[in-house]
Amino acid sequence: VLRGGLRRATTSRPHLGLPACEAGEHRGERLLLTLDTLALHGSTALLASFFGNPRVATLCEGRTWECESQPTKEAARAQRCSAGSSFPAPRPGLPVLACLPRAAPHLDAAQIWADALRRFAPFWREHGRASAPPVLVAKWEPLHSMMASAKASATVLPPDRVPVPPLLAGAGVQHVRWAAVAMHQPWCMTVGLSSYAGRARQRSLKAWAAMELLNRRRIVDRVRFLEARGVPLLVTSHAELLWRPDRFVAKVLAFAPCAGRLNLSHIPRLGADHFQANALKVANESVRGFGERRDPRACCNMTATQHPSARARCAAPAEILYAGLDEAGRALAQELDGFMESRVRLRWELAGGARRTEGVTAR
Repeated sequence: VLRGGLRRATTSRPHLGLPACEAGEHRGERLLLTLDTLALHGSTALLASFFGNPRVATLCEGRTWECESQPTKEAARAQRCSAGSSFPAPRPGLPVLACLPRAAPHLDAAQIWADALRRFAPFWREHGRASAPPVLVAKWEPLHSMMASAKASATVLPPDRVPVPPLLAGAGVQHVRWAAVAMHQPWCMTVGLSSYAGRARQRSLKAWAAMELLNRRRIVDRVRFLEARGVPLLVTSHAELLWRPDRFVAKVLAFAPCAGRLNLSHIPRLGADHFQANALKVANESVRGFGERRDPRACCNMTATQHPSARARCAAPAEILYAGLDEAGRALAQELDGFMESRVRLRWELAGGARRTEGVTAR
């Protein structure tokens, strides 16, 4: 599977449509924004970048580990349902997300979309206000469920024709858009920042590298899935989030103006942004503060200049950077990372909504 390369991926063109939403209040319309990263590759930092924003709701009140959407496997859902139920509800009447019934597997895209809205509605609708905030961010879903369903992956998503669930309709919501933010983590950042990767590499460097390569192929497949179906998509990188935070904020603002300007200096608050049941590893530190305390060269062997348009890059040669892979594996890893980096370089202009390859200036 992995030796096939990216012939179709490198020749496909990104969707050059409108932004995910417009600025200001739009009565009756909301945005479900899927956050997609590899597991244990900075997903908490990406989620935390949206904390402290009154225009954005999350699923953290659902009392799931790491504020994640429901697992698709029944055993995992049962375990997380039990774990979440051992903690008090953040607000009266809120269910545990993992305890909510899921629709049967192998649905088409519209059915998966409707099922996700039904399960997410209590946490969107009850996010401390009488009406639903403009944006709900959700890790992984409904993207991963669509990718897992052959029927869904073969269809074009028609959210315009899917009625909103009664709980959202009662809040005045008539239509929900879908968009996604995918985050790439350079290989050397995974090696330098992840304690999980460090332990796995000690156990078996080859096994870890093979699984890392497979997972990177999967996120490329998900990006291609979204692009092929015209779903508004912004691709960023963990390096950009930590070491070019103003650029990251400007890109998100241009892509999803309805979410407002993110505050990466916000320190996540237990009991407001996240809860004990989530077990988030945020350590009372902002995303901006985390990046400021870590030098990219010292932590991750990355090079970058102070020029505003510069990007941090892994400094090691391929045979060292991709240790554990054979020559063909290293070539594929470079191709996968190159594909994601090409998407990271795309920019949204704040005016006009056109994707470009130029930098976005924070305003």
